[in-house]
Amino acid sequence: MKRRDFLSTSLGLAVASALAPAQQARASRQASSHSSTNFDVAIIGAGLFGSAAARHLSKVSDGVALIGPKEPQQKSTHQGVFASHYDTSRLTRVIDPNLVWGTLAKRSIARYRDIEHQSNIEFFHNIGYMMVTPGGLGTDWFDLPAMREVATDLNVEIEDFDDDLLKQRFPYLNFTPGSSAVLQEKDAGYFNPRLLVEAQQSIAIAQGTTLLREEVVQIQVTGEQVKITIGSGGTVRANRVLVATGAYTNATMLLAHKLNTTIRAAMIMVSEVAPQQQVAFPSTLYAKTDGEEDFWGLLMPPITYADGRSYIKTMDGYYGPAPLEGYKALGTWSRSNGHEDHHVVLKRALREVFPSLDILSTQFKPCLITDTDSHYPYIDMLDDRIGIAVGGNGKGAKSSDEIGRLAAGMIHTQGWPSSLPQAVFSAKFA
Repeated sequence: MKRRDFLSTSLGLAVASALAPAQQARASRQASSHSSTNFDVAIIGAGLFGSAAARHLSKVSDGVALIGPKEPQQKSTHQGVFASHYDTSRLTRVIDPNLVWGTLAKRSIARYRDIEHQSNIEFFHNIGYMMVTPGGLGTDWFDLPAMREVATDLNVEIEDFDDDLLKQRFPYLNFTPGSSAVLQEKDAGYFNPRLLVEAQQSIAIAQGTTLLREEVVQIQVTGEQVKITIGSGGTVRANRVLVATGAYTNATMLLAHKLNTTIRAAMIMVSEVAPQQQVAFPSTLYAKTDGEEDFWGLLMPPITYADGRSYIKTMDGYYGPAPLEGYKALGTWSRSNGHEDHHVVLKRALREVFPSLDILSTQFKPCLITDTDSHYPYIDMLDDRIGIAVGGNGKGAKSSDEIGRLAAGMIHTQGWPSSLPQAVFSAKFA
């Protein structure tokens, strides 16, 4: 297949419009054992990217299969794959130091409410996003001038805060003296990734997608089709395959060649807070340099979880002693409770930034982050029949609907449905 590195805006919009019109809902079907084993396109990986691709693709194709297991009930003993959406809250915002990531986010967030309406599943909470930094950190995550430029380019309203205004608006948060901040109040906040996946799948199924709750163990091009072997021993065939298997893409060895990716072992801390601690502040990325040690990370406001209790979620920029490689290492980390020394860092950081917080209990949850060599998702055709959508780089969840739309357009037309150059998303191999 001849790869197109760039398509003009007009052609990109033309292809995108071909995906947009809704067709009459076909008979919905969700299968664990399936009556049909032949499909036009099979999407392997039923997480954020794959489920979004299924929703977009099933608007224009009658033969879509989405293949991926359910979330395991007992993660501590689960021996299969893990996905990245096993979470209740994930930060979302448009403003970013990088224009490509800002564009992906803006286009995705613009469709959140429509997805909620079509699925009757609410997952987005528009509470705003704030980034706070004392400056001089040497990381583009906290590049305020670049972030302001992207906000201007994408016509996103932001508000600048100096140290005094931060103290006035959020007196209970203890940021480094002299910090500055930017606030995006509209089209930002947090979303529930579990519910977003559920919403995407609900719409895709209503549009005719077959959902197969299986793990895939092998894909093989055989003549005019791709043979897909599933964990239960059966086979599925498809004309084309989109692989969206996240951190497990190399570990499962589904592709002929390893992608150039790095898997980071991240850790989330979820702290239960007393009911009276229902303070309101935006989803926040912050850097702090006046504590016991420098820290930068995520601070979410108190959120009510499924058990009816309120929790504050925190996460930092430390990702374990070394990248993870191989199926066994990924599983071991995903079943673990992380490192005790890291727990100490997270607990101390939360006390330093929110000293008045009354913490009732604390849980630690492992997370896998897939970084690509380009720092953008790989959305590419590897040959005429197999495409990929892999690599969130710590920013992909909020932008998953647009990433899925690009992958759907690519696998359906073998063209490129965006004004963003395809070369930005080209796969790189190890």
